[in-house]
Amino acid sequence: MKIILGVLGLVEKYTNVTYKFENEEYTTPFITEAVRQKLKNEPKTILFVPESLLVSNYNNDIGKLKEKMKEKINSCKECTNPENIDNIEFVVIPSDNWAQFQDFVIKMFCELIKIIKTLRTNEEKEEIYVCCSTGQNVYVIALLEAVRKYLTYKQLENILQDPNIKEAEIVSHPPIIQNRVVYPCEMYDFEAKAFFSLPEVKEPDKLCEKNRETGFLKAFSKDKQLSEFKENVWPCLNTLKIAYNSIRYNIPLSFYTPQILDISMDLEKIEESLFTIIDELQRNKINVDAAKISNIFFSIAMLKSIKKFKDNLCVPTVQNIKTEFKKIYEKKWLSLGLNAHILECELEEILNKAKERLSDEKISGEKIISLQELCKVRGSGDRKRNFFAHCGFLKEFTQIGICFANPDDYLIKWDEEKNKINEIEEWIKNP
Repeated sequence: MKIILGVLGLVEKYTNVTYKFENEEYTTPFITEAVRQKLKNEPKTILFVPESLLVSNYNNDIGKLKEKMKEKINSCKECTNPENIDNIEFVVIPSDNWAQFQDFVIKMFCELIKIIKTLRTNEEKEEIYVCCSTGQNVYVIALLEAVRKYLTYKQLENILQDPNIKEAEIVSHPPIIQNRVVYPCEMYDFEAKAFFSLPEVKEPDKLCEKNRETGFLKAFSKDKQLSEFKENVWPCLNTLKIAYNSIRYNIPLSFYTPQILDISMDLEKIEESLFTIIDELQRNKINVDAAKISNIFFSIAMLKSIKKFKDNLCVPTVQNIKTEFKKIYEKKWLSLGLNAHILECELEEILNKAKERLSDEKISGEKIISLQELCKVRGSGDRKRNFFAHCGFLKEFTQIGICFANPDDYLIKWDEEKNKINEIEEWIKNP
């Protein structure tokens, strides 16, 4: 899927010029149209329009702007197979008479998530082309920052699978001046790097700048949307913290224990309610907290990836856990390779003990026993320390039993006694 992005200026000032890409030339008033023709008419074009431009020149009517753009394209006799204006997505961004740079960025970032989501039909690779030689500088820079955030968001959405399912390129050309006919265009990679780290989000229900909190509370005083978002986003962030810490600190049994890790919440719904709140903030001309909003989106994206991983897990057996978590830990971009070795050693020790003792006549009749009984050891002196030192397989909290589907494997789980589960959850939240 190919996406072309650009910021639109005053349509009447665009002139027909020839854009040259290596040995190919395309004559058109708009660089986005030249890129579309170069890419064989496949891409979707999204143009961001400053509200101030729309109000000052087109009576705040996007239809009038579209008509002017259509006239401009049709006036170019050399422009072959021009795009139908109705196929272009026009997005109005806030007016600069109140909005700040971060408001432009968040508006663009949110629209990229929403629009591209509706265009996707499968996990096809995304190719994004950012035309950064048109429009006012502040909006173009904001677009680049929005694309950087979008790339990070998409990488986090697949951080446990394959984060490299999208590419971005910047399209640039020299300034348009009189007496010049051909403009060479350059295309070069535009990269963003997502890391497997927990996004920091404090007070997720306060999404505006601190000096605008009064206006924020007034705007949502009678609106249930904010209270519903607050009720849903806290469990989402807490769940992400447990899931992230379970992976980072090598505690795989969390993923098989729904009392501790439950990712049944509707992440798409939480995201949609966040879009609605941001739209309301900007409608009320309230400046947003871009860092906090971005980190909430990044958190949701990361939890989507973790949910995909969790949903594909089988029953918790020694072999299944070793196989599934090794796949995760050996992904180089996560930098968790040591976890795989430690987990394998811990599980091998448990497996050897199980093979040795679960055939014992005194034990074999039992469906499941504690690791403490299996290993014939006393309780831990420092339970929290031993919990993390042994990948969560604390002997007095962990149970093991014969796997009838595979005689060479063994079921393993935590004791579901409430006090023990609550203690484990507290440890994982605060390692």
